Amino acid sequence: MLQIITDTRAWALESRYFSQVEATVLRLVQEGSISTENFTSQKKEDLPLPTVQGVAADTVSAATPFAVFEAASGDLNYNSEQEVKVALIPVRGAMTKYGGMCSYGTKDIRSWLASAVNNPNIGAIVLVGDTPGGAVDGTEDLAADIKKARETKPVVGFIDGLVASAGYWVFSQADHIFINSETTSWVGSIGTLCVHVNQSEFLKRQGLEVTYITADKSVDKVKGNSMSALDEEALAMFKADLNTINETFLSTVKAGRGSKLADEKQWGTAKVFNGKDGKALGLVDAIGSLEDAIRKAAQLAQAKPSSSRKPKSNHNSEMKFESFKSNYPMLSAALTAMGIFSASTESVAVDEQFLANAEAAVAAAQAATATAEAAQKVAEDKLTTATASVDSLTTERDGLKEQVSTLETWKKEAEGKKSPKEDESNSQGAKAMSPYNAYAQRFKGKAE
Repeated sequence: MLQIITDTRAWALESRYFSQVEATVLRLVQEGSISTENFTSQKKEDLPLPTVQGVAADTVSAATPFAVFEAASGDLNYNSEQEVKVALIPVRGAMTKYGGMCSYGTKDIRSWLASAVNNPNIGAIVLVGDTPGGAVDGTEDLAADIKKARETKPVVGFIDGLVASAGYWVFSQADHIFINSETTSWVGSIGTLCVHVNQSEFLKRQGLEVTYITADKSVDKVKGNSMSALDEEALAMFKADLNTINETFLSTVKAGRGSKLADEKQWGTAKVFNGKDGKALGLVDAIGSLEDAIRKAAQLAQAKPSSSRKPKSNHNSEMKFESFKSNYPMLSAALTAMGIFSASTESVAVDEQFLANAEAAVAAAQAATATAEAAQKVAEDKLTTATASVDSLTTERDGLKEQVSTLETWKKEAEGKKSPKEDESNSQGAKAMSPYNAYAQRFKGKAE
């Protein structure tokens, strides 16, 4: 237990519970009355599992007690058309991500919640809580799952004694919250903490001295370790982490409870409130029993549109092939091209929701194909234009080369006609040839 407490970086845990547990466990471990190995290896099979409560449909809104039954533990598949089925999901004991400390973990609870949300036989969910909170790791994910679940099925929280800190982080996302007593049940402790245990003096008494050796650049590797006193820099680091987590905690509570909440200064200091004060501050909605919570969940389930609570029917039906082609032309054409259907096909077994999705998928695929083909056409047109331009430039180049060759031939012929006796006319000949030389050089440069 001590190792779990010190290894977990941050907790959203009711401080009085934490102090009691920490002191008790430390004493028992030191006295040898209990081993940390045995304490952390509690069997989850011995703990409560989710159950299903059935509420008779004609008594959901009644003020008098209503018929209710409990299915076998862990069985969320009970089905009866005459009743609204409400899943009861326990949130009990200290909360950790994987459980093991006399309670299931938040990962287990998330799994139960997902099963209830996806089960068409379940109409609503009640969280049954008795928890001081726990580690923040995993709590944010569970709270987000509950918020998401509310989009499909109502979620009601029932506080059976205490829901504090991380527990309230989770419960604040429910549609409605009950607490079972004004004076002897508690809610709140909306805040975060962590623990640093300086074990250096204890180790010295045992004749031990711990030396940490780290890489030259790993200057933060052992900052805040439990083998030495906590310095100001490490304290500031822990505070910064806690403040960041705490702001997320507060904002999540405010988002979940909305306008029901009193000013944050009245409840955001990690104080714990009894049921009466918690209701006055908007942390809970009502004082009531588990049966009240179940009835409220069933009422909310009946108020929700059935389409949001139950998946659409997937039963197959027969459809004439002509009707199929008319209703799903793209899908029909695709399946025919694949050889699945032929001209002799008379009828097909269909799942309308599946077909609608498939038709949409085919339409999207065809649209994507059309876009790709259009892009290919543009690219091909650009390539054709570029090829034509290259051909034109090549022709122009060849023509210029031919002109240069002709001019060079003229020059050679003109130079071959000169004689030594014509020296006095050299300057005149050079002048006569200068236009040809300039012309030849200009076109020769272009050709090259």
